[in-house]
Amino acid sequence: MTTVRTSTKVDEFISRVTVVSKPKVTKKTVTQESEPNLIPLSAYWEDAKERWKIHTKEVNDLWKDLKASYEKARPYIEKAIEKGKELIGKIKTLLNKTK
Repeated sequence: MTTVRTSTKVDEFISRVTVVSKPKVTKKTVTQESEPNLIPLSAYWEDAKERWKIHTKEVNDLWKDLKASYEKARPYIEKAIEKGKELIGKIKTLLNKTK
Protein backbone atom coordinates (compact mmCIF):
# COMPACT_ATOMS: atom_id res chain seq x y z
CA MET A 1 0.00 0.00 0.00
CA THR A 2 1.32 3.44 -0.92
CA THR A 3 0.92 6.39 1.39
CA VAL A 4 0.38 9.83 -0.14
CA ARG A 5 0.95 13.00 1.82
CA THR A 6 -1.71 15.66 1.21
CA SER A 7 -2.17 19.16 2.46
CA THR A 8 -4.75 20.08 5.08
CA LYS A 9 -6.88 21.85 2.46
CA VAL A 10 -7.11 18.67 0.45
CA ASP A 11 -7.97 16.68 3.56
CA GLU A 12 -10.70 19.16 4.46
CA PHE A 13 -12.15 18.96 0.97
CA ILE A 14 -12.10 15.17 0.94
CA SER A 15 -13.80 15.04 4.31
CA ARG A 16 -16.71 17.07 2.90
CA VAL A 17 -17.21 14.84 -0.14
CA THR A 18 -19.97 12.30 0.23
CA VAL A 19 -19.97 9.13 -1.79
CA VAL A 20 -23.20 7.53 -2.81
CA SER A 21 -22.81 3.83 -2.34
CA LYS A 22 -26.08 2.65 -3.81
CA PRO A 23 -27.65 3.96 -7.03
CA LYS A 24 -31.28 4.98 -6.89
CA VAL A 25 -33.46 2.46 -8.68
CA THR A 26 -36.95 3.22 -9.90
CA LYS A 27 -39.33 0.60 -11.16
CA LYS A 28 -40.95 1.20 -14.49
CA THR A 29 -43.90 -0.78 -15.65
CA VAL A 30 -43.97 -1.77 -19.27
CA THR A 31 -47.33 -1.65 -20.97
CA GLN A 32 -48.17 -3.47 -24.13
CA GLU A 33 -48.71 -1.15 -27.06
CA SER A 34 -52.11 -1.18 -28.65
CA GLU A 35 -52.72 -1.37 -32.36
CA PRO A 36 -52.17 1.98 -34.08
CA ASN A 37 -55.16 3.74 -35.56
CA LEU A 38 -54.54 3.60 -39.28
CA ILE A 39 -56.25 6.06 -41.56
CA PRO A 40 -57.74 4.76 -44.79
CA LEU A 41 -55.98 5.14 -48.12
CA SER A 42 -58.66 7.55 -49.33
CA ALA A 43 -57.73 9.96 -46.53
CA TYR A 44 -54.08 9.84 -47.64
CA TRP A 45 -55.17 10.58 -51.20
CA GLU A 46 -57.30 13.55 -50.12
CA ASP A 47 -54.42 14.88 -48.01
CA ALA A 48 -52.02 14.56 -50.96
CA LYS A 49 -54.44 16.47 -53.21
CA GLU A 50 -54.78 19.29 -50.65
CA ARG A 51 -51.01 19.50 -50.19
CA TRP A 52 -50.55 19.67 -53.98
CA LYS A 53 -53.05 22.56 -54.16
CA ILE A 54 -51.10 24.42 -51.47
CA HIS A 55 -47.82 23.70 -53.27
CA THR A 56 -49.21 24.96 -56.58
CA LYS A 57 -50.51 28.17 -54.99
CA GLU A 58 -47.16 28.82 -53.29
CA VAL A 59 -45.22 28.25 -56.52
CA ASN A 60 -47.57 30.56 -58.43
CA ASP A 61 -47.18 33.25 -55.76
CA LEU A 62 -43.40 32.88 -55.92
CA TRP A 63 -43.49 33.22 -59.71
CA LYS A 64 -45.59 36.42 -59.45
CA ASP A 65 -43.14 37.87 -56.91
CA LEU A 66 -40.16 37.03 -59.12
CA LYS A 67 -41.83 38.66 -62.14
CA ALA A 68 -42.62 41.81 -60.12
CA SER A 69 -39.05 41.98 -58.81
CA TYR A 70 -37.68 41.60 -62.34
CA GLU A 71 -39.94 44.34 -63.67
CA LYS A 72 -38.84 46.71 -60.88
CA ALA A 73 -35.15 45.95 -61.41
CA ARG A 74 -35.27 45.90 -65.22
CA PRO A 75 -34.74 49.66 -65.84
CA TYR A 76 -31.74 49.71 -63.50
CA ILE A 77 -30.24 46.62 -65.11
CA GLU A 78 -30.71 48.04 -68.61
CA LYS A 79 -29.15 51.34 -67.51
CA ALA A 80 -26.18 49.50 -66.00
CA ILE A 81 -25.67 47.50 -69.21
CA GLU A 82 -25.77 50.65 -71.34
CA LYS A 83 -23.32 52.40 -68.99
CA GLY A 84 -21.03 49.35 -69.15
CA LYS A 85 -21.13 49.38 -72.95
CA GLU A 86 -20.36 53.10 -72.94
CA LEU A 87 -17.38 52.65 -70.61
CA ILE A 88 -16.03 49.72 -72.64
CA GLY A 89 -16.27 51.88 -75.78
CA LYS A 90 -14.31 54.67 -74.06
CA ILE A 91 -11.65 52.21 -72.90
CA LYS A 92 -11.32 50.80 -76.42
CA THR A 93 -10.84 54.26 -77.90
CA LEU A 94 -8.22 55.12 -75.27
CA LEU A 95 -6.37 51.89 -75.97
CA ASN A 96 -6.48 52.54 -79.73
CA LYS A 97 -5.06 56.06 -79.22
CA THR A 98 -2.11 54.75 -77.23
CA LYS A 99 -1.04 52.31 -79.96
